[in-house]
Amino acid sequence: MLPKAPLTGVEIRMALAEAVCADGDVGHCVIAILLQHY
Repeated sequence: MLPKAPLTGVEIRMALAEAVCADGDVGHCVIAILLQHY
């Protein structure tokens, strides 16, 4: 069996979005969510 890749691009973006949202800035959170669609 092949080892799982450390992180896919989507997983990295999701982790970044969660980190940005965690700072409590709604504007940043919305931007992070929108960026996940690209």
